[in-house]
This record gives sequence, C-alpha cells and structure tokens, in this order.
Amino acid sequence: MAAASGVAWRTYPPEQMLVERFGITTGFHAGQQEIIELLLRGRRVLAIQHTGWGKSLCYQVASLYYPHLTIVFSPLKALMRDQCQRCNDMYHIPAAIVSSDFSAEENRATLALAVRDEIKVLFIAPERLENADWQAAVLQMQISMVVIDEAHCISVDEKWDAGGDVCATGGRAAGRSLSACAGKGAADAGTEDAVQSLTEGRERQGRVRGAFN
Repeated sequence: MAAASGVAWRTYPPEQMLVERFGITTGFHAGQQEIIELLLRGRRVLAIQHTGWGKSLCYQVASLYYPHLTIVFSPLKALMRDQCQRCNDMYHIPAAIVSSDFSAEENRATLALAVRDEIKVLFIAPERLENADWQAAVLQMQISMVVIDEAHCISVDEKWDAGGDVCATGGRAAGRSLSACAGKGAADAGTEDAVQSLTEGRERQGRVRGAFN
C-alpha cells in the first residue's frame, strides 16, 4: 500500500487542515492525528474508540490527502446519511451513498460518478459486495482508501475480509481504516485476544485503542 500522494501532508499538516477545512479550532483528540498519519503512510489501521470520539473525522481528513476515491463500508444507513451530508455541506468533500434507500437506477448513477472519479467519498453497505452493479463498477474505480466503519463484529479468520473482497474484485486500496464502536465492557479479554490476533505479525498494521471505563 503506497503512502498518500495527493496533497503533500508534510507541507500542509493535518492540524492546519483541521482548522482551515473543517473549522475545528480545538485541535485533535488524543490518537486522531496518529491514526491520520498512519493512514497517510499507507498503513492499515485498527481503531477502537467509543461512540462520538471522532473516528469518522480521521478518514475524512485522510481522504483529502489521497488523489482518488475513499470507500466507506457501514452497516448503518442513518449514520451514512449523516456523514454524507456533513461531507458535502460542511466540509465540501464530494460524497455520495449507494444503498437500498435509492432505486437501482440512482445507485448505478452514483457508481458511475465513482468510476469517473467525480466524488471523494462513497458510502456503501457491506452487503452490496454481492451486487452485480457494484462488482462491475468497482473494476473501473481508482480506489485510494477503504474504510470499514462501525465494525461491531471483528473476525480473526483471514478467509473473510471485506476490504480483501474489494481488492479481489479489482479495487486497489492505498490504505484501510477499520473502526469499531465500543462502549463500557467492550475492552474485555476476548476483545484483546481478537485485536492481538488481527495485528500480530503485521508490520504495516497500526492499532489505536481508547480507554473505556
């Protein structure tokens, strides 16, 4: 996975973009900039943080440094709608959604925009991986980054990998962010074993995990 080649992030650092593009003057939360910089170095990142911490901001900032499309897989349609609206209306990041909320014709039109590289962020539900229109379109997309958002269930079986399925159908992702929504009681021994299994022996895998009370 290559490092970011869009906006030069060393000459236009994320903390500057946070103020000028996102209008946030209070700075990053602890861990956010680390996640962003790992992604910009072409690393895979497993980020486990609580609801409302700002995981979405990490990939939104990173997407602006890459030249092509960021695909965000999310199982929650309401969250996709909210994030897509924020990208378009507040952050001026061209974004669109493919989901069952839209007709087949509308979804095909959105996929065509992604193929033409006319949007920066495409939100899509994981089950669309089996959709014929998706499978045809992804072969033609230039993909910079793949995000698995709201990954409440993490599998340590390497035979199943949503991001891998994307690449297997023709996409070439430069970075991947896997974020999990976790709350009280989530950071138990089983979770730690799973996280350890996911990152063990993977030199290009980053891990950022919050503290849970």
